[in-house]
Amino acid sequence: MTEQGEDADSGIDRRSVLKTAALVSGMGLIGVPTVGATGGAPCFKDFSCDEDATYVKFEFVEEDGDCYFEEETDTGLIEITNWESKEGEDCEPISVEWETADPYFVSKVMAFGGMDCDEVVDPGYSYDAEGGLENGGGNTAAISNLQFCVKEPQDILGTINLSYEDLPKSDSDWDVNDWVVDLLGEYEAVGFDENDDPLVTEFTFDIVPQARGAGDDHEWHMLFPGDVLCRDGSYELVVKDEGGSTIEGKSASGSFSGGSDLDVTVFPNTEEVFADLENAEVPGQFDGCTKPNEWATLTVDFDEPCAIEIPDEVSELGFHGDGLFFDPWLENLAKPVEVHKGDIRLVVVPDDWYWPLGAVKIWDAYDGVSEGGDGYPSYDESDWYLVENIVDENLVATCDFDPEDLGA
Repeated sequence: MTEQGEDADSGIDRRSVLKTAALVSGMGLIGVPTVGATGGAPCFKDFSCDEDATYVKFEFVEEDGDCYFEEETDTGLIEITNWESKEGEDCEPISVEWETADPYFVSKVMAFGGMDCDEVVDPGYSYDAEGGLENGGGNTAAISNLQFCVKEPQDILGTINLSYEDLPKSDSDWDVNDWVVDLLGEYEAVGFDENDDPLVTEFTFDIVPQARGAGDDHEWHMLFPGDVLCRDGSYELVVKDEGGSTIEGKSASGSFSGGSDLDVTVFPNTEEVFADLENAEVPGQFDGCTKPNEWATLTVDFDEPCAIEIPDEVSELGFHGDGLFFDPWLENLAKPVEVHKGDIRLVVVPDDWYWPLGAVKIWDAYDGVSEGGDGYPSYDESDWYLVENIVDENLVATCDFDPEDLGA
């Protein structure tokens, strides 16, 4: 392994290049064939960058007995950190590793060598010519130059509310307020895959409880299945009090392997977040909103971008969260009940909805919801939760706390 040398006199501040990156954004080669460093016949494959990407090119240079990769485009967004040469050769690179200036990522790279070229989408932080570049003899060709498209993460925002029943279905009162919590999600993505799903590098949820209309205690989890966590990464859970200060004993962090489930217990005791029936008292007793004693922020970072299907609208999630990419599940600690996504005892709605007060059945609070033949709710209209569908405003309540209300 050969370590790319550092220019101690260059004075390059890798943060400072972020200020000027926009000046060269999107200036990829469009309709221009890639030409080898030797000036021979070109590889007839165009390489271009999207308008929101920055074009970066490195040539492999040999001079005065030394050899190294040198950037031609002078952006400073990529640093070649290591490269490996063919066995027995000093200056015939066949694999390369790099780093990018924070917070940039390489969305694609094309390598040229031996009159051949090879394009890789979402390459992470390395390229290996084996199987991708061939010389005239059918062997792995040495890399002559590398062209990159570099992107800055995009922010994708979304907020939803989750409201639960916590009893066996046959015993439920269907006021859907036993645990009410808002999720304010933010996702950083470096582009989209062939299915138009964002390539996520990090996502963060601010998790803000709104009400607890129950007498039983619960655990509340966020389970991310292995088929969603497609890359290795790490997570950090920060639990805070109503003033925004971190509660050290309840916060946690760790790492996960791509393809493995990650189940994070966010609130191990909901009775410590709210007292019984808080913000969900019976009609006539609700006299305003009480702030939660606890709220949390969960951040998940991927080592490399991971494609995640994130619906654009709340309606795409389904009434009971079937379309969520995670499982926000509730366990009743007093009875053998677990409520997972897809369960009729979970309702997924916009964050500013009004939940029924204590013992008010949801079909008595909202037009568009009826009592089914099995005694369970039937959600007859897709927009049943809108304010204009409330039967009587004295039967419902909302608080809509957000992090700014709680010291963020």
